[in-house]
Amino acid sequence: MEKNSLKRREFLSKSLAAMATIAIVPRHVLGGKNFIAPSDKIVLGLIGAGKQSRGLAGQFLKLPDAQLIAASDVYEAKLNAFKGLVEKYYAENTGKGFKGFSTYKEYKELLERSDIDAVIIATPDHWHAVQ
Repeated sequence: MEKNSLKRREFLSKSLAAMATIAIVPRHVLGGKNFIAPSDKIVLGLIGAGKQSRGLAGQFLKLPDAQLIAASDVYEAKLNAFKGLVEKYYAENTGKGFKGFSTYKEYKELLERSDIDAVIIATPDHWHAVQ
């Protein structure tokens, strides 16, 4: 019986030492230079894809800890132009294209997504309360 309890103690001490080592190593060592953990990124959706949203998106796209992944607008031409703008920015500034950008004609579909942390509303004033 003494022999088994010694093994348990060894196991616990080695496990705690391993956990302490992992906790001490900074995140950027494991992820590389300029690494931002997914849990530290703000994932954004945008309602409205007109002139105001292009200006706002230009500012949010510059933030390393934010990512635009979806937009909605009833006007399909504006929505497609906005999608092209965002995908072009990510392709030019990250070295790899971002093809996960989703578009929605109905803003409620965007709001139903569970992977979006925050929504920017860039529609005419009388729609803000509804959205």
